[in-house]
Amino acid sequence: MISNLAVRIARPFFCLSFLAFVVVAAAGAQPATALSGVYNGTSTCAQGSTTVKLSLTLSRGSELSGLFTLYLPAGTQKQGHTYSLRGQYNAQTANVSLLPVRWETEPPANVAMMGMNGTFTSNEISGTLTGAGCKAFNVERDQAESANMAAVMAAQKTMTRAAAPAPSQPPAQDAYAAALRAQAPAGVQLPASVGAPSPSKPAPTAAPPPAAAAAPKPPAEKPPAVAPSTNASTTPGIMNEPEGYWKSYRTDLIRQVFDGGFGSDVDEDPRFKLLFNTYVEAFSSNCSAYVPAKHETVVVSEVTTRTDRYGTTTQSVTPKGTVEVDSRFAAKYRQYANQLSSGANGFRVAVGVSSGRTTVNDVMAPANDVQQFFKAEKCQSAAVRQMGENLLRGAAGQRSLQQARAAATGTTSAAFTHFGDACNAFYRDPANARYAKTDATSYCKCLADKYRFAMSPEEERYFAADFQGRFRNNILQPKNAESHPSWNRLHPLAVACVQ
Repeated sequence: MISNLAVRIARPFFCLSFLAFVVVAAAGAQPATALSGVYNGTSTCAQGSTTVKLSLTLSRGSELSGLFTLYLPAGTQKQGHTYSLRGQYNAQTANVSLLPVRWETEPPANVAMMGMNGTFTSNEISGTLTGAGCKAFNVERDQAESANMAAVMAAQKTMTRAAAPAPSQPPAQDAYAAALRAQAPAGVQLPASVGAPSPSKPAPTAAPPPAAAAAPKPPAEKPPAVAPSTNASTTPGIMNEPEGYWKSYRTDLIRQVFDGGFGSDVDEDPRFKLLFNTYVEAFSSNCSAYVPAKHETVVVSEVTTRTDRYGTTTQSVTPKGTVEVDSRFAAKYRQYANQLSSGANGFRVAVGVSSGRTTVNDVMAPANDVQQFFKAEKCQSAAVRQMGENLLRGAAGQRSLQQARAAATGTTSAAFTHFGDACNAFYRDPANARYAKTDATSYCKCLADKYRFAMSPEEERYFAADFQGRFRNNILQPKNAESHPSWNRLHPLAVACVQ
């Protein structure tokens, strides 16, 4: 039994002088709640100035979803064509970044969906468009429409659609779906949504817009509340949760650990360390009756670092309580606590927040996710045990329960449905050592982030089911006659992660 061990856990990770600087730096940022609303204005492209309407909803701190309507002919407000968007809002810099998702109405001929990068100031958003031949946009809030935004957005989705003649050949999306089915190996069941052409939606008279036409459908605006685990995996002893289970969590890292899709160097990520230590503390607090007999009592102290204007740094240590730690977790818990509370980590976090690259809420998101997990799960549940075991394996640089089970049964990797998880599993497999990268986890995270809006859920499951055959040996390679139909859209993003 170890007692009176001061473990330095910095909460909120940076000293008060840094915090004061952050508050000053962020003083000019626009309130996030002021962003949601309906905006009217114009966009400037090759055909001239076009009347546009932009409806935006801000949720979960920084995530944006919305509808963008183009009125054609240019300069009029006659025929409206609407597509949906998703993106991020940075409250520190007031930057708005949006990517197109899909057409909600019939797309106009020879017009592609566009992304948007702009700045929110008071009741106005202005910036640039990412479409070819397009330059800028400027929209202003309409107070009356913003007060009745639900009705406005419903109207945007039901714009009058121009009649289109029957297509002489299947639309590009249906041809793409057919290609997915044709390439699926025997025994692999693709979702029903990857099937025959839908008779309810006629094809446009002109070729569909390139690249963005096959963008993913947005998730539900109001994700379901987290419920306790009920789904047992088809693999004995392994739990799987439905997709909706994870929708209300702030980070994807907690799902990645639970599903066993983390990379070999995940333990170098400060977010993982915070996830690990918060799990230990939450178990000690919420499940004290189930702490094993072989455990250690760790005294937790808060270290506050202050630096005055002359550069003199002082520290004060305040005891905050004790944590009963399973002996298997104890060594890593102390190690991570010291690393998280170090001056170097505090400075890194402070600089990230002050520069607008992250927020305090983002920094603490893994800890908040663990607290939410323990509210949903019982102490003796298989879900809590699986989370703990995979955290231990990740901290030790070992393969996850899922990856170890796959290796023991002779399969090359666990069956993942998330692209990033399948990527990590591929590079962790000893059989693929010849493909090893210096920082495979960061590479897989880059791919997962870039494909977040570029892949539909069906595509993600399709490529995750055979990362090597369908992605590495196809999308990642130079284009040839056997290249997948999505090569033009997915290959450039993969190259950007390699670079």
